[in-house]
Amino acid sequence: MLIDIVPGSIQIACSLFQMVKNLNLVQCIILCEFTLTLIFRIFMFTSTIHNMADLSQKIGSAWYNMDWIELPRDVRNNLMFCIMRSQRPLWITLGDIDTISMGSFLAVLKGAYSYLMVLLTV
Repeated sequence: MLIDIVPGSIQIACSLFQMVKNLNLVQCIILCEFTLTLIFRIFMFTSTIHNMADLSQKIGSAWYNMDWIELPRDVRNNLMFCIMRSQRPLWITLGDIDTISMGSFLAVLKGAYSYLMVLLTV
């Protein structure tokens, strides 16, 4: 994930820079398709992981709302442990750097924009 998401902003910026500097219509269309594929891939990673984190918090409330009082004591203890654990959402991280969320997607797009502006001013 780290190798796929972090360099994504550089790849997007370079392909957009080539699109701006290249005036051939066919090459611009191919580069546009490649850029949109990169953006879509990163969006799918981040949105899926963000939805997983939301669903992981809803599991605890679903367990709490079931009739777990009538269950055996060891099952109740396990459910209470699972309910306590589900209070913190489940996240996938980029190494030890950051968690992946929709904010990560926006950070990649902001980074791509910054790189593109640097390339255009040079």
